[in-house]
Amino acid sequence: MTYRASVIILSYNSFETTTRECLESLLPNAHQEGFEIVVIDNASDCATRQALEAYRGNSHLKVVFNENNHGYAAGNNQGVAFARGETIVLLNSDTVVPSGAIKNMCDALQNNTQLSMVGPVTNEVGNEQAIWTRGKVVTDILSEGQEWVSHASASHIPTKQLSFFCSALTRETWDQVGELDKNFGLGYYEDTDYCIRVSQKGLEMRVLEDVFVYHQGSASFGRVPQKVKNLMRENKKKMQAKYPFSIELLHKRDANLSCLRYYLREIDQCPRDSLRSLCYRFENRLQLGGDEMPRGLFKRWAYRRRLNAIQDLWESAIRRSKIND
Repeated sequence: MTYRASVIILSYNSFETTTRECLESLLPNAHQEGFEIVVIDNASDCATRQALEAYRGNSHLKVVFNENNHGYAAGNNQGVAFARGETIVLLNSDTVVPSGAIKNMCDALQNNTQLSMVGPVTNEVGNEQAIWTRGKVVTDILSEGQEWVSHASASHIPTKQLSFFCSALTRETWDQVGELDKNFGLGYYEDTDYCIRVSQKGLEMRVLEDVFVYHQGSASFGRVPQKVKNLMRENKKKMQAKYPFSIELLHKRDANLSCLRYYLREIDQCPRDSLRSLCYRFENRLQLGGDEMPRGLFKRWAYRRRLNAIQDLWESAIRRSKIND
């Protein structure tokens, strides 16, 4: 049987606090939206394995148990090998996926054959896919995400970097670019590496602002265990050594600034009935920018100056649009 999409999820322990909620958000929509779920368990503890066993009877779900932890790249490669979908969705287990999100990502790829890979916006990520949310619990954040989506119809921002907390790509892209690089071991920077390879093939990626997926993630790098920080630093060095050119890694705040500039370029062509929605997204990302202030005094001053300059240009453009109305 061929599905419209295959959603690949890696499982490793912590079932009750991550994978359960992810699966429970996906399964009610799998039949209606035409996708399957492939769970690759990377040698989890007994509690997680037993919990996953209970899902084996679902016709839209396949669970594969590994005897050893194969790592992020190899685990996802394994999942894709089992996949029967026309679109491949790589999804973190600490996500909650609203109804329609998988379908909308598939639609975007199907309706624009120039697109190779897309990703949604979210509450927690380190690039331009992040939007500002105030909620502290999942239900509140999901509500904010759906409010954002209601103001983002057909807004798809070109990008050079998508985070693999949730990314959808065509099978043709996977076949052309190849598997994730297993040399990154347990994980980190394999998504950055993959996006570089996608760009090298001349393929197009976009952030779908009209799709929101909740991501638990890590609230700050400071809360990440030291062994994880060490792994991230090691893999960053691996990635930089892999390419003979300098790799630009934008900080979240700089990626957000690039989105604000994108909105500035769009404002003059924005239909009058869509201007309110564009303003909503600009104000949201402006709030996010204010929350992302650097700690250092000079860096904070320089960033605030850039943020203020964009805000001034925006306000001038809004006044101009009203005069011309």
